[in-house]
Amino acid sequence: MSLGMDKILARAAIGLLAVAALAALAGNISAAPLAQEDTVSFTVSPSQLEFAASPGGAMKQPITVTNHSADPLSLFVSVEDLQPGRPDLSAKSWLRIDQSELTLGPNETKTVNVTLLVPRDAPQGGGYAVVYFQTSKPVAPQQGGRISAGTGVGVRVGSVFMITVKGLDLSIDAVVTKVIPVLVEKGKMGFNIVIENRGNVHFFPKGSVELRDAAGNLIGEIPLAESTSVLPGTTKVLRSAVTLPVTDGDYVAKAKVDYGWQKWQAEVAGIDPAKVEKMQDTAERPFNSVPKLVVKQVETVATPGAPVRVVVVLENQGDVQVEPGGYLEVITKDGKGVFAVPISSGSLGVEPHATQVVQTEYPGLLPKGEYQVNTVLDYGGAEAVSVEQKFDVAKDIVPRQEPTPPSRPPAELTPSGGGPGPWLWVGAGAGFLGVVSGSAATYLVWRRRHLLAGTSGAEARSGAKGGEDEEEGGGRVIRFPKDRSGSQ
Repeated sequence: MSLGMDKILARAAIGLLAVAALAALAGNISAAPLAQEDTVSFTVSPSQLEFAASPGGAMKQPITVTNHSADPLSLFVSVEDLQPGRPDLSAKSWLRIDQSELTLGPNETKTVNVTLLVPRDAPQGGGYAVVYFQTSKPVAPQQGGRISAGTGVGVRVGSVFMITVKGLDLSIDAVVTKVIPVLVEKGKMGFNIVIENRGNVHFFPKGSVELRDAAGNLIGEIPLAESTSVLPGTTKVLRSAVTLPVTDGDYVAKAKVDYGWQKWQAEVAGIDPAKVEKMQDTAERPFNSVPKLVVKQVETVATPGAPVRVVVVLENQGDVQVEPGGYLEVITKDGKGVFAVPISSGSLGVEPHATQVVQTEYPGLLPKGEYQVNTVLDYGGAEAVSVEQKFDVAKDIVPRQEPTPPSRPPAELTPSGGGPGPWLWVGAGAGFLGVVSGSAATYLVWRRRHLLAGTSGAEARSGAKGGEDEEEGGGRVIRFPKDRSGSQ
């Protein structure tokens, strides 16, 4: 069967998705690192495609994959939902791949053909899927559509398919639901803007944030970082690309987010592209710039035969989001270290007037005795938050599996005079449930020395992309297929 296309519009026709999506605690596009992760290098092109098609339409799309490694590379090919848990947005069943496995020699390029078959009863609006190329065999998603690290997902790269089913009932509508000031560091304010797509097709938002003081004087206007698409019925956080200077006091932030029809979307919706106007939603947020974070509760659960669990409840009583950095440690009655967890600044965000529960586990041996949990957080306030909580262990807690200590722990981290054992650094895999990610062991010592000196903090917000429709280093290809539906 010959399948064709009658029009191609290219926006950076070659899109290269980044080499790998590596380890994460949980996520829709999570992956576990492989032993050969240092040598695996391959790219997929294009990284993202947009199609317009009629119900019953069909077309074929080639995807090229190139092995940049010096060794042969075997890949598995699969089709997955772009937005797991949203069957109304799924186009997974619309895509057919002509091969599920392929092997590439060093520096070799091969093509996988993807056939798009839109059901005759497909509803108008957006349908979305991803064709993945990965180094280990795919496994069935867990409940909720997620694939967790360590469940057979290696290095994987995807090509995103974004299909708009034609019709006169296509709609684009968006609302800014939140304007969140974010204290990146003392005296520097960034912003998170939450936008909701209330239409039935995707769009690519752009915007800015304007900041004025209580007297109405303009402090500045900064752009929002470039964003990936916002799918129908979903929300996305748009982050400011840089920060603005602030002092203690009252301010008003105004978010302005542009969205709307791309010309090709307007055409398939029956709208004259020449009459398409810019669509924008705005929202204002008055706030006081003084942060206020408190540790509301520290709870330690020490049960024989189970890991020791430490739960910390943080409460943000201010108007600005804070991103504290610091550490949590457990020490013996005489001050000897048992274990410690660094909290990287920026890894934990507590929204205004909200609570955040943070917890970690220590599966090691904890002898009977008295202990203390110390929680120290620097969040940009006048003083760091420091809370001490004592607890008793009535009976030796024996670990279910003795943890492996660091191979070469820094000498200054090793407690003197014995104690229950060397410091155990609990990273993303063992504690903090996704809040803390792989910090270096020396971080704790650095934080303890410099926490009150205020020596940390980013100069600007990164504007990094996130979410299930993340794209790296590539462009979008927009295609209008020739319908092969027989009768329309």
